[in-house]
Amino acid sequence: MAKCGGCGKFMPQMESVRCPKCCTDFHRACVKIADNARISATWICPGCKSRLPKGDNSATPVKGLFSTSSPGDDMSSTGVTSKEDSTNLLTLEIRSFREDLQAARDDIKKEIKEMRQEITDFKVSLKSCMDRLDAMEDRLSSVEKRFEQTVPIENNTIQDTVNELRVQLQERDQELLLNDVEIAGIPENKGETPVHLVKLVAKKLGMDVDERDIVYAERVGLSRLNRVDENGTSPSYPRRIAMRLARRSIRDQFLQAARIRRVITTADLDLGGAPQRVYINERLTRFYRQLFYKVCEVGRHHNYKYVWTRNGKIFLRKDDGKPVERIRDLKDIERIFS
Repeated sequence: MAKCGGCGKFMPQMESVRCPKCCTDFHRACVKIADNARISATWICPGCKSRLPKGDNSATPVKGLFSTSSPGDDMSSTGVTSKEDSTNLLTLEIRSFREDLQAARDDIKKEIKEMRQEITDFKVSLKSCMDRLDAMEDRLSSVEKRFEQTVPIENNTIQDTVNELRVQLQERDQELLLNDVEIAGIPENKGETPVHLVKLVAKKLGMDVDERDIVYAERVGLSRLNRVDENGTSPSYPRRIAMRLARRSIRDQFLQAARIRRVITTADLDLGGAPQRVYINERLTRFYRQLFYKVCEVGRHHNYKYVWTRNGKIFLRKDDGKPVERIRDLKDIERIFS
């Protein structure tokens, strides 16, 4: 767009006439040139013509703009036109930036919508599991009531049923943690961000975990005090970090990377204080965590070489080549080590 030096209005560049002397654009009508008339190579605008030393050309059709023949007016008119062109170009760039920003905003909205749908589906699945657990608890309560009223001859059968139901209930609770990972040994500081610590550990394991893949990460358990150390202080033992990942495949990759790395310390994570080992394991319910500690203790006493967990289940093996045993409850410990 160009600005007419006569009337001051904007016009398309194709419809303008430019003075070769002062480089100012005009409407054809403002300089009295017909639309289909050919412009002479020697034509100049009335303002420039009035400044020529050939008599008085004060009666010009251009409205008082060229009454003063100061050279600064030409430069001012040209500067205004250049400034208007720059303004128009900047406007186009801003409009393009806004369009790109709107497109990015739409993409983010779409991703958030998909994430909310995934969370909704997860809540529905979780509610279904909770309903099943409630039904299982009701069934267990019913069985326990009947057990109190049964004859002694049926006592063993009913007790086995109750134990089996308890085991199944514990297994259902553990299934709810199949996407969870537990990290122990990281010092606890006021104002920390557990998600940042999780990403720091993942990076050290060679994984690139996106923040959207982390459903939540938080400290769990109660703060405990260790025994008084050699300096006479009682340092607090850091609570574990429990995190839930959006997909089980990411959780399996996280645990596999931890098994490959085997040993990682707080020094590897550039955390302050004395170096401490960081432990990464799948998260267990309180029942299975206590059961696992018990199996480790008994297995160590009986010289068992391997004790491990996988997908919430506890296994042990006497030595290489020996059969693998699964531990579901304390009765299995008594059966194996009796």
